[in-house]
Amino acid sequence: MLSGLMGLASAATTQSGLCSNGALFKLTQTEVEVSGSKRPYFVYEGPQGRGEVQSSVSLQTALALVCRTPQELRWLDDEQRDD
Repeated sequence: MLSGLMGLASAATTQSGLCSNGALFKLTQTEVEVSGSKRPYFVYEGPQGRGEVQSSVSLQTALALVCRTPQELRWLDDEQRDD
């Protein structure tokens, strides 16, 4: 996870709770310095499993994504998004 990346920002926002299907989730929004520039990251745990993704989606969007099951949607980082 992000522990292998250098420059983890000290300011992070963490939210946790229950998804509508009763599954627990935890989501942390942070920035990581990569090659001299700050990049937005989310560290997540929920129905999709556990991991991190570089993405500039809003926190509200990320909260909706973290509660979906892998069959419904997978995380897309900025390089894979079409919008």
